[in-house]
Amino acid sequence: MTLVSADEAIELTYKHLKETDSFGTEIEAFLVRYLLVVICAEIEKSVLNMIVERVKRVDDMQLVSYVDITVGRQFRRIRTSEMGRLLGYFDKNLRTKFMLKINDSEEQVSFNNIVDNRHNMAHGKATVQMTFTELRGHYSKCLNILDEFRDILELDS
Repeated sequence: MTLVSADEAIELTYKHLKETDSFGTEIEAFLVRYLLVVICAEIEKSVLNMIVERVKRVDDMQLVSYVDITVGRQFRRIRTSEMGRLLGYFDKNLRTKFMLKINDSEEQVSFNNIVDNRHNMAHGKATVQMTFTELRGHYSKCLNILDEFRDILELDS
């Protein structure tokens, strides 16, 4: 799975931090907060797109529109538990299969760490205690969660 906007933002941020020797500075902290927003937006969009792609198999554009709007409104701050809940709306077995694959994995921890940090930062609950390097590591692992979600929905890669 690739998230083009997030990948580009991460690459640009890395170049900037390297060229300006800004690792460990307040600038790095600001950029990490920005990246959390970009990554979470891309994750939410990706999950919604996969759900809509799956629903399109029915070939009923009114149903697709309904699902698109409903899922888009209902799911914000989409943690792995919410992804599992979405799958459970299709079939409880899909939720179980997904959760068994990801529960207590490094990927799940990384995914939820990104989402929780963005949420806390956006709502002023806590400061982000993550470096760019840590964020980049979490990001690469969280993409595996999106791949698992895609696989459970039986979508082409």
